[in-house]
Amino acid sequence: MKQQKANIYLGYSWDQATIENRITPILMFLNDHGYECSVMTPGIEKNFSNLHFANFKFVNGGINRKENIFSRLFKEVMSAKKVTSYSKSKDIDLHLYTVPSFMLLIFGKLRPGYKILDIRDALWVYLKAGPFHFRLFSLFLIPYLKKRLLRFDLISCTNQFEKKEIVKLIKDKVPVVILPNGISNKKFNLLKFKESENITDKFEITYAGNIGYAQNLETFINAISFFPEVTGNIIGEGADLERLKKYALEKNIVNVNFYGRLPWKKLILIYKKSSFLYCQLSSNYYSAIPSKLYEYLSTNKPVIFGGHGAAVKFLEKFEGVYVCKPDDHISLRNIIKNIISKSYLNHSKKQLINRNIIENEFIRESMTNKIYDDVLTKLKNSI
Repeated sequence: MKQQKANIYLGYSWDQATIENRITPILMFLNDHGYECSVMTPGIEKNFSNLHFANFKFVNGGINRKENIFSRLFKEVMSAKKVTSYSKSKDIDLHLYTVPSFMLLIFGKLRPGYKILDIRDALWVYLKAGPFHFRLFSLFLIPYLKKRLLRFDLISCTNQFEKKEIVKLIKDKVPVVILPNGISNKKFNLLKFKESENITDKFEITYAGNIGYAQNLETFINAISFFPEVTGNIIGEGADLERLKKYALEKNIVNVNFYGRLPWKKLILIYKKSSFLYCQLSSNYYSAIPSKLYEYLSTNKPVIFGGHGAAVKFLEKFEGVYVCKPDDHISLRNIIKNIISKSYLNHSKKQLINRNIIENEFIRESMTNKIYDDVLTKLKNSI
C-alpha cells in the first residue's frame, strides 16, 4: 500500500507564530497517521528540528507587512501562485490551504484530491463594512469567493461568528467545522504557576503578541501614562513597533517598557510578575478571537481586553476578565483606575476555573485530533 501524501499551502510565512501554532498540531497528527507531509510557504529557507519529518518548500523571500497595501497585494498574489504551483506531483491525497491571506484562495491553484480550506478570519465581512472603495471591491470579490469556496471538500474556521458568515455564502453545500485557536499542551503545562510564584509587590500590566495596527497599542501606552505607579510591558515585534517606541519617547512616557520578541522562558518570567495581562483588537476586527487570549487565560492571571464582537462573547465564560471599549484609552484608563482603587494585587485563586476550561476545551492537539480523525475516516471511505 502506497504512503499517503499531504500538501499544506501557506499564504504567509511559517515564521509567524500564529501560523506555526495553528498548523503544527495538524502536521504532527498527519505524520502520526503515516502521511508524508510537505509545507509550501513564503519565506527564507531554514530547518525546524521539531518538524524534521516534514518537507518545507520555501518560495519568495516572504511578505513585508510594512510595505504599502498595493505592493503587499501584488506580492501576495505572486506568492499565492508560486506556493500552490511549487509541487508538480499529481498523487497528493490531501491538500490544506490556510487563509489569512485571501490571495491564496483567490489566485492559488486548486489541485485534485481532498481539499480543506482553513479560514482564520472572515475578511470579506470587514470589506462590506469598510469605506466606499472596500465595499465596491466586495461586490466583485464575494461572488467569486463563493465559487472558490464551493470547490473545497471541507472548510474549517476558528469560531461561531466566522462559521455563520461562511454558511451565508455557501449554504450547506460544503461542510463547515470549527477548529478554534487554542494553546499547545506543552505551553499550557508550562503556564501552571505555583501560588508563591504569582506574588508581586509591583503593579504591572503586560501585553505580549504581535505589535501591529490591528492591536493599536497606542491606546495602551496612553492609558498607562496616567499612572506613574503602574508599569506597562510590551513584548513582541510587528509593523507598528518602531512608531510606538518613537511615540513613547516623544511623549516622555517612561513607565512603558519595550522588550521586543522574547524567548519563551523569559516571557514566562514576565507573566509571573505581572498583575494583569492586556490584549486589544481594533474595532474593525470584530469576528476574530486573538489566539493570545488562550495563553493569557492559561496563566490564571486576570485579563483586560479591549474589543467587542466574537472575542467578548468568548470571554463571557471566564472569570477575572475586564472588558473595555477598543481604541479608547479613557475606557481602559477607567478600568485601571477602578482596579487600583480597590487595592487589587492578585486574585489568581478566583481564576482557577479558567485553566480548567482551557484544558477541557482549547488544547490544540485535542481539538485537531477530533477534526482530523473524521477527515481521515472520510478519506479512507472514499478510496
